[in-house]
Amino acid sequence: MSVIVLLAYWYTYSKWYILGAWFITHILNIAFKKLWLSPLLINALALAVLFIGIYYKLIEGQEVGASVLNVYMPIVFASIMMNLLIFAIRKIRLKLKN
Repeated sequence: MSVIVLLAYWYTYSKWYILGAWFITHILNIAFKKLWLSPLLINALALAVLFIGIYYKLIEGQEVGASVLNVYMPIVFASIMMNLLIFAIRKIRLKLKN
């Protein structure tokens, strides 16, 4: 699979994974007050789905690398970035109140 195909796939489908990760991260941040917990849960779930796909041979060969780059990485990266943004906003609000 060429780099152009990977970039086209990432641009086409990964935005939905990123939006889904933001939504689930937001839900988990409401359920759990600790910001570090939701990216860990999302990472664990994404890895579990990836390994289940590999174990049952739903993902084989070059598809494993494409799945890691186009599904797993955007999900985890989006969740971590959202929580870092929430952390920064909370810190700024605390400084503005004082």
